[in-house]
Amino acid sequence: MAGVSDGGPDESATEPEPSAQGRGHLPRRRTSMGYEMVEQGPLVTNRVLSRSPSADEIEDPDRELVEAWKAGDDSAFEQLVKRHERRVFRLLYRMMGTREEAEDVAQDCFLSLYRHGKRFLSEARFSTFVYRVAANAALNRRRTLGRATTSRAARAIRKTARSATS
Repeated sequence: MAGVSDGGPDESATEPEPSAQGRGHLPRRRTSMGYEMVEQGPLVTNRVLSRSPSADEIEDPDRELVEAWKAGDDSAFEQLVKRHERRVFRLLYRMMGTREEAEDVAQDCFLSLYRHGKRFLSEARFSTFVYRVAANAALNRRRTLGRATTSRAARAIRKTARSATS
């Protein structure tokens, strides 16, 4: 009987995949699972699949500067800004599209970071935190720009409607 398998030696026969019939796809080769595969277990690499590393296990090159800044050293914050400003700017330029907007958002980002960044809990790298703050600042700016554009368009429509009725 065609398509029925008795578990015999032609289990590795080639049969077209039902969804691929008539569409020019290559047939799928069926293989049986022998006891060797079962005893071998899942095909997993040597990496350990476990929990996420704790804050102590994450190697953060900014850790000392962040701790100094949290302790009140403003020069440590300046060094953090210098270390990350180029990458933050590139991210914001890609998100905003213009140099002027990217510069404005970068300034907002670092200002927000200075005001609220001491809440950083060191659960991830500081750079991850900085980029998340930057991305959020860009999204907020884009949202604001969208509202401003919509408001301007609505005013222009109302003005045009008034002048047409007058």
